[in-house]
Amino acid sequence: MIASVIFGREGSKSIKDKNLLNINGKTIMEYPLIALKKSGIINEMYVSTDSNRIAKIAKKYGSTLIKRPLHLCQDNSQLLDSILHAKDFIKNKNSKVEYLVINLCNAPNVSSDTIIRAYEKLKNNPQLDSVISVSQYNMFSPERARKLNENDELIPYIPFDYFINDISCDRKSHFKTYFADQGLTIVRLKALENWESNLLPFQWMGKRIGYIEQDPGGGDIDHPWQVEAIKYWLNQNPT
Repeated sequence: MIASVIFGREGSKSIKDKNLLNINGKTIMEYPLIALKKSGIINEMYVSTDSNRIAKIAKKYGSTLIKRPLHLCQDNSQLLDSILHAKDFIKNKNSKVEYLVINLCNAPNVSSDTIIRAYEKLKNNPQLDSVISVSQYNMFSPERARKLNENDELIPYIPFDYFINDISCDRKSHFKTYFADQGLTIVRLKALENWESNLLPFQWMGKRIGYIEQDPGGGDIDHPWQVEAIKYWLNQNPT
């Protein structure tokens, strides 16, 4: 059985009510909900939130409310803790659930096709703990990343000694660089039982992670400039 949970809380500081932003006539949290319904593979849908407004929208699409406790709704609260809370809630409600689909209210960049392909990939490869959506951003390869030293000067974020490939300004000389775009994670529920040993920093993804590549430009919205990028992504990628 497959359960899905969409996560979002009240009180965004970066963009006011970002989970309820309207793009092309829909709130952004509706896009993943529509994709989940359209995929036809989800047995149970849930929403983890402290927001009555978010809960009301999610219920329109058949989602059951997981009331998020106050200590998981603070500015410093971690998504991992909310995911583990939701996992326990679902497991107690239905012990037959094997797969958990994780979506974010502020990440509309997922299609029904991505959900189906991710599930098929995970189901057909028992070695994988999860399959996530990613986008390729070779311009942000670690060879190009910089950080500040004690003199407020830019130095390589990762020492070049760690790289086995030649370093040059030609981005084609780097390995392809992928980032989780937060549109989708589908994880085996058993991979969340011993989460402490999972791969950092997104420990809800397990240890062995497969991927489905999506167009760049998507992502979870945290800054105003991302809104226009998401509009473009949604126009290019129908739910």
